[in-house]
Amino acid sequence: MQFGKNINDFDVSFTDPAVRESRISATLGVHNTRVRYVIADVGRLRRRGASLQLGFPVFGDNYTRLFLSYGVDQQSFTGSATNTAFSSAFRCNDCVRSTLGRR
Repeated sequence: MQFGKNINDFDVSFTDPAVRESRISATLGVHNTRVRYVIADVGRLRRRGASLQLGFPVFGDNYTRLFLSYGVDQQSFTGSATNTAFSSAFRCNDCVRSTLGRR
């Protein structure tokens, strides 16, 4: 957690190394970030979302895992109308980003 005048950041996660007493592990996380850029009154950025990661044993090995993950984020930017260069870098308002990964 970070809390201040220009940034509020909250991130929490929970990991279960043996889901329902199996050899599959899981991590669930949620986050909420709000940043206010005060230099030249650029604007405010807000991101919030969640992620899930599952770990599966590979070839029955106790120490090797294949991880699959999924995450979803919602991002919104409210900027100063006078700073069009910066607001074009965050071209979206209430955009949703979804990610799928493996390790």
